[in-house]
Amino acid sequence: MPNNVIKFPAKRAVTVELPPEEVTVQESLEFAYEIADVIHDALHERTGDCIFTDDDYTPLVICVTEVISAMYLMSHGHAHPFHEIAQELFGGVDIDAEMEYDETNEFDEDE
Repeated sequence: MPNNVIKFPAKRAVTVELPPEEVTVQESLEFAYEIADVIHDALHERTGDCIFTDDDYTPLVICVTEVISAMYLMSHGHAHPFHEIAQELFGGVDIDAEMEYDETNEFDEDE
């Protein structure tokens, strides 16, 4: 009787060396998660709720974390898609400009 079972070679343990860019990506994510934890704690302290687990806020939390990671990468000279998006959307924004908001969180145009 013929044996028609396919035999695959045994899996070998392989060590993969990551290029420096990949290591930096991992570092950027660790940095972003640390900052996200700080933001979470500050929001939780002020609101008394954990909005990070709310389905409405999850996409925003993911985006904020990705942006923080992109900023970390940019500070180390690595490109990230958010750089192009930011230049397109916010290229002409003066980051030194300050706006005053009142207790209702509305912008006061008189100041």
